[in-house]
Amino acid sequence: MNRIHISPITWSLALLAILGAAAFFYSPAEAPTNSTTDAQNINVAISIDGGYVGNLTLARGETALKALQEVEAQDPSLSLETRDYGDLGILVTSMYGAANGTDEKYWQYLVDGIMPQIGADQYILKDGESIEWNFEKSAY
Repeated sequence: MNRIHISPITWSLALLAILGAAAFFYSPAEAPTNSTTDAQNINVAISIDGGYVGNLTLARGETALKALQEVEAQDPSLSLETRDYGDLGILVTSMYGAANGTDEKYWQYLVDGIMPQIGADQYILKDGESIEWNFEKSAY
């Protein structure tokens, strides 16, 4: 009877080929994440003249006005006052006791350094944006 002799090197190469193929085709299951929660929330930075500086986690689709309302929930001294101007939207009229028109100053907001041309109730925030509220003379 003829026996086929396979060298240990051949066995090693065959085993390496099988393991390499298994590693190539194997894809481990991804670890569970809070992707549903993360996908539903955004994080924004907010600063307000006269008081607050911090970060907020909001539901996706929330507005710059909602961010202020969240700050007021944490810091009631904000004393947020607003007025609905119809098509212009809801504008902030007073915070921290500083009312629009005082010394010709008005509450204005910037998002990432740019002044939106809509009311804070209409500006939908995006993840990572920075909102800055300033009480100053209007450039317009």
